[in-house]
Amino acid sequence: MVVRSLALILMCLLVTGCLTPKMDYKRPARYEFTPDLIQKAKDFETDALARLNNHNMLQYRWGEPYTATSKEKSNFLSDGAAWQGYLIAALAFRAAVQRSDGGYNMTTETNHIKDLAGFFTKSYEITNKPGLLCRSTSPETLTAVEPAWMASTSDNYDWVFFDETANGATDTGWCLTKPNKDHVNMAGAGLAIALALDREHNLYNPDGKTALLNALKPLIERLRNDGYEVKDHEGQLTTHPDLKPTHFLVLPEGMNRMTVLQLLAGVVVNEPSPSSLQAAYDDALRDWGTEYAWTLHLTGWWTRVYGHWNGEGTPKFSNPQALAMAALSFLLNEKTDMDAREEMKEALRGWMRFMKYEPNGIYWPVMLAFLEEFSDLEKYQRMRLVIDELRSIPYPKQAHLEKVDIIPRMVQPIHNRPVDSNYWKDNPYKRSTSIGLSFLHFSGVDFLLSYWMGRYFDLIPNTKSGE
Repeated sequence: MVVRSLALILMCLLVTGCLTPKMDYKRPARYEFTPDLIQKAKDFETDALARLNNHNMLQYRWGEPYTATSKEKSNFLSDGAAWQGYLIAALAFRAAVQRSDGGYNMTTETNHIKDLAGFFTKSYEITNKPGLLCRSTSPETLTAVEPAWMASTSDNYDWVFFDETANGATDTGWCLTKPNKDHVNMAGAGLAIALALDREHNLYNPDGKTALLNALKPLIERLRNDGYEVKDHEGQLTTHPDLKPTHFLVLPEGMNRMTVLQLLAGVVVNEPSPSSLQAAYDDALRDWGTEYAWTLHLTGWWTRVYGHWNGEGTPKFSNPQALAMAALSFLLNEKTDMDAREEMKEALRGWMRFMKYEPNGIYWPVMLAFLEEFSDLEKYQRMRLVIDELRSIPYPKQAHLEKVDIIPRMVQPIHNRPVDSNYWKDNPYKRSTSIGLSFLHFSGVDFLLSYWMGRYFDLIPNTKSGE
């Protein structure tokens, strides 16, 4: 089995080396929508906090005019848990920056973090299943009769009304079920990042830290109990459920191991010692060994080859962000295992051949903050591209009626891409031609996380232009 696995790896490396595509990044003439980064950060945060539903879930997509009816319908969000994690991380980075620069208020920040982490614990209360994420909830829908707007033809999720009060639940309500591995990773990473920054900078009152742990710990405990597979409320596997440590042919799965380790570390490092998950964390480090890096190198190579073959890139565009977020939350927790930290850094290096063509605002701040090989000049040059993209993100982020083309192996700058919940989650070769404005708006959580990460790691200057 080992010989066959090694032969497969060698074959993949040889094939990918021969078929490495040449990707050019040619930026069209610069066009800036709202170049004042400081004001844009304030505006996006104000909008985000004004677009929380009654369970404090971020409505990252909403319809205008924002009435009581459109607020209720705007709860139909398939990735609510993921972008909630992004918002928690973004506000934690912003609080850490302001802790040093001024404008910080511990009571206000604690209330924000308690509210946002409370969305996850509210999901656990509604379903009466600790650690079971809802993709989103609809607390404004008070009847158990499903309204027409909840109707869905997707096999990936279902609206379910939970009334578990007879079994001890403290609340009833609607939950969009069947989260996948990305939701677990992004939600957990946001919570773990906030815990790490709190420990480093004393951002919150004790009940703020408690709220974060009460959201994160059940998430990893449920995942462990389910054999590192994401299951729904009926115990069935969801779409993309696999977070097990090995893949086909018993090959180690580095991305999964990083995700699980960062969830474990987020609890173990921040929970009062001894943590009930300490043994699980130690066992994971011992049993999995230092195998993250080479498996992620292989994944990066394969991603590029797939893009070469189909001419459109790869469907795995969320992988670099998932990788960066998992590594970031682990690396920020400085008491974590040193060998695993070095492997995670090596895993980040393994994706550079693919990611160097796109100024991804989530991936590159993590890379430049934690990898030692970049000179000050290289950091400046790379971040200039990221800052340029941040300047091009429009405020408000209003969706367009658009015609979308795919330009094979030609990375498109943000101002050419379709407006979306996260500019860096989708195919970077998509080019949009607007044919009119839509009534839909998106939150700027992608901008907020990228911008405040850059500010925290001293990669983005505290100026309007970022220069």
